[in-house]
Amino acid sequence: MTDYNTVCLERIRYTDINLIIISFTSYSNRVEDTAYRAACTLLDQTLPADKVILWCKNPTLQLRNLVGLEIREPIQDIGSHNKIIWTLQEFPNDIIVTADDDLYYPRNWLALLVQEHEKHNTNIICHLAREVTLVDNNHLKPYHQWYKPHHGPNRILPLMGYGCLFPPNSLHTDVTNKELLLRLTPKSNDVWCWAMSVLNRTKHSVVSEQVTFFDIPHNGERLWQYHQDGGSVTNKDRQFQQVIAHYPEILTKMVEMTD
Repeated sequence: MTDYNTVCLERIRYTDINLIIISFTSYSNRVEDTAYRAACTLLDQTLPADKVILWCKNPTLQLRNLVGLEIREPIQDIGSHNKIIWTLQEFPNDIIVTADDDLYYPRNWLALLVQEHEKHNTNIICHLAREVTLVDNNHLKPYHQWYKPHHGPNRILPLMGYGCLFPPNSLHTDVTNKELLLRLTPKSNDVWCWAMSVLNRTKHSVVSEQVTFFDIPHNGERLWQYHQDGGSVTNKDRQFQQVIAHYPEILTKMVEMTD
């Protein structure tokens, strides 16, 4: 029986293929409360990444002393977008895998993403996703009516905090336009990167083997709480509306890719 982890390590070590970089961010009290515990699980993978980068200000001594963790301070604080934008700019030709600072990650988490990448090496790969649900192919249903994907690889919104693998050149060139992303999707890297993938006509795949994630308890705000607020039009829906108003071709491209 093939030891998949050994195959992956040999592929990374002996070919000219890209580095694999785990990238995440932390802020305020979560730097002290949860980031260290999340980082420990990201560093303890059966298939180790070439780099694990944490983007944050004022890291704790415990984080600074964690062997294998690279800590970078973002030039500008762009919230949850810190986890991917700066890494994309610095490592445009490498594979970037996003994570969050408030989850425990199972040890086979990265290996499963890479295994799926080996099958579909131009797709964006994720562990969890929602199906982007359209009405008459011309507008989106409210986000709370989206469920686990079953329609195919081109109507998927990856949930980046649970693990999302981005191959090089999988996102539209506007992805690093910080002024635009802060105006259209200030609190949702999921929505922004989804839009950039559709504009780029990049397909998505979901890892077939399910894994279990556990939250790390903390007293800070969780972004999902913000996204659910906002009244009849939630903050999540509002960010979808803003990005589609700016890029109306997104819906057309998504329908064309699915047909």
